[in-house]
Amino acid sequence: MKRVILLFTFFVAVTMATPLSSQAQTTVLKEYQITATDNSKVFNLFVNLTANSGVSSVLFTDPENSFHASINSFSYNTGGYEVGSYEADCYFHDGNQFYTVSFTLLIDGNGSGEFGEGLIAITPWPYPWAPY
Repeated sequence: MKRVILLFTFFVAVTMATPLSSQAQTTVLKEYQITATDNSKVFNLFVNLTANSGVSSVLFTDPENSFHASINSFSYNTGGYEVGSYEADCYFHDGNQFYTVSFTLLIDGNGSGEFGEGLIAITPWPYPWAPY
């Protein structure tokens, strides 16, 4: 079975800014599209933010099933579990809070379970620092 290696380069970090002046418990839903460097795969990312607690949950989907094999969508509010995870870091710059989020997703790959099959990581660049 032909193996496909997917390489993603994330030149612009996924950043979400919340002004420090808005300290209400308002929840903000941010939506992003992430495209592979070969333009063949597009993913949707939804992030819930609160001013006091930062990233409260994420939802990552592959709406057009653009993987050669399907991606398992996930929605987390605890930072991850056994089939995927996310890490959210907070930075302060010019009176704003910035959140960068990096992901590890479980995909089916070729079903072999071999090393390098089934997991894909999307990491902000330059990790772990915010892109100022």
